[in-house]
Amino acid sequence: MDKADILQHSKILILDDEIGIAMAIEDILKDSGYQMIRAITDSRQALDVFREFQPDLLILDIKMPHLNGFEVLEQLKPVRKDSFVPVLILTAETDEGVCTRALSAGATDFLSKPMKITEALVRIQNLLEVRRLNVELASRRNLLEDKVEDRTEQLRRAIQEINVMHEQVKKAYIETIYRLTQATEYKDAETAHHVRRLSHYALLLGKEAGLNESAAELLLYASPMHDIGKIGIPDSILFKTDPLTEAEWEIMKSHTTIGYNILKDSEAPVLKLGAAIALSHHERWDGSGYPQGLKGEEASLEARILALVDVYDALRSKRYYKPSFDHARACKIMLEGDNRVQPEHFDPNLLSIFGRLNAEFERIYEENNHD
Repeated sequence: MDKADILQHSKILILDDEIGIAMAIEDILKDSGYQMIRAITDSRQALDVFREFQPDLLILDIKMPHLNGFEVLEQLKPVRKDSFVPVLILTAETDEGVCTRALSAGATDFLSKPMKITEALVRIQNLLEVRRLNVELASRRNLLEDKVEDRTEQLRRAIQEINVMHEQVKKAYIETIYRLTQATEYKDAETAHHVRRLSHYALLLGKEAGLNESAAELLLYASPMHDIGKIGIPDSILFKTDPLTEAEWEIMKSHTTIGYNILKDSEAPVLKLGAAIALSHHERWDGSGYPQGLKGEEASLEARILALVDVYDALRSKRYYKPSFDHARACKIMLEGDNRVQPEHFDPNLLSIFGRLNAEFERIYEENNHD
């Protein structure tokens, strides 16, 4: 908002029991271009007028009959608590204690009587700019809260679809949601369908690879957190349809370490596993993956499972850079390779299990591809 907009749209409320002073301030503001001004002289009207007028700035005298400036500030606290409205105090007092008391009561700035017009206009403009920035910040915060709430609801729906859940896992998932709501910029492009499918793929593959029931259950609930680090990747890179530059690709790859750092400090086993998966699910059996270039069994079995099922689901899904592939073509690419995916990228035992049970993968995809 430029200066002209501030002058045109800002609402200023003046409260001074001396009508001459109130009218003089109003005339000065109008001469300077401010258009939405209201002046009152009875402090008993302050609360009602404030609620009705909803000012962007209050210019307030301290010494007044009926209610003094301190009492007015106290009376306005309930209506100011959810929205920052600056208060410019007019006072002839030079006592430092008066100023301290006014600040404690909610004042923002001071003008000495008689006021200097040039100084007053500068202070008023500055306070209105602060008010504008606070309104803008609140709007952005509300938008972010809506995004976080939407993503939290997706996670909650995923939790509700699990028939039997260990109490510790329930608590761990709640902790995950709390961690996600602390994030300042959430921009994950994946859907709830993708999260559900990966959980079921991983559970199937993990059990066939020899994980016991407890370990398989942890993998089921840790799998959805594999790409949590994309919360820290800029939209311009995350949603880019053209090939990424080398520098952009390095930023994209950092989602693995970002995800690890988000989850690593938790004491909950499911979040510890989520951190390990987030870090290593792009490692490859032949050592050509990232971020550490782990080879063979240097990456955990759970991470190797996610590396395989994530590629299968990516092949089945439409992306900004590719169409969706049917099950037969996805399997052919996984088992035989193409220009991007090679069989040696995957744990050979897991790839063999995938080849044997690929019909189950197709079933999971079809059952979890619609609301």
